[in-house]
Amino acid sequence: MLYHLLRESLAGNAAQGYCAEKVHYSPMMMTKVKDELEAAEICKIVRSGRSMVLDFMANGRSLWERVKPS
Repeated sequence: MLYHLLRESLAGNAAQGYCAEKVHYSPMMMTKVKDELEAAEICKIVRSGRSMVLDFMANGRSLWERVKPS
C-alpha cells in the first residue's frame, strides 16, 4: 500500500506479478496480500486476459484514510 501511495501507482494496468516484483514479494505472498486487500475492501481484483490487476477503491489521501491504523 505504501509503495502504491508514495512511489508509483499499482492500480489499473499493474498485473499481480508486476506488483510482486516492485515490492520484492514472492508471487505466493502477493496472492495473500491481494486476498487481504480485497477482503478489507481496499481494492478489487479485475481480470485482464490471464492477468489480475488491482483496482483500488479510493485514491491519494482518501485511500490513506481508509487504510491507516486507528
